[in-house]
Amino acid sequence: MSHSDPLPDPFWRAFHRRQPDVDLVLLPPAHPAEQSTARTAERALDDAAAAATLTRIEHTLHAICAGLAPPVDAAPSARWSYDADPGRIRATAQVVERRADGLQVLLALAGRLDDDGWVLTRPPAKVARLLARRGDLELAASYAEPGGVLLLTLATTPYDVGVDRARTVVRAVRGRAS
Repeated sequence: MSHSDPLPDPFWRAFHRRQPDVDLVLLPPAHPAEQSTARTAERALDDAAAAATLTRIEHTLHAICAGLAPPVDAAPSARWSYDADPGRIRATAQVVERRADGLQVLLALAGRLDDDGWVLTRPPAKVARLLARRGDLELAASYAEPGGVLLLTLATTPYDVGVDRARTVVRAVRGRAS
């Protein structure tokens, strides 16, 4: 992008319009090579790969839950769901369990994930929350103390497969579940 090229982000365009004497340098994403490789692989999501991804994510969440002390007994359920863009989908597995010791579970989960090399964040929220990321997996865990509900969701990063393929994959799994 040269100095005369318009800025791609509307926020920075407005900023630059109000502050023309400030030079802006927008850097590319941190790891463009990894992203382009992932996008190429994700476009080739055939039925066998879609099924294998669901199995992998369900088994991974089950292993995480079973390895906790106290253990989470609920069985994960996996499915494909749409991302923010209708041509992008992600595999998700979820566990919902009512229990009184959910804060202890979140602490145990944080320790286990940290030991296993996950990158953890604890965003401020009204309920206890934990976010973790490793490779192409993202885990969100929360505990709502008043209701005693523990929610664990494990998801893949989005697969950019196009609108038609996304619809086919999501519907195929929903059709099988009914």
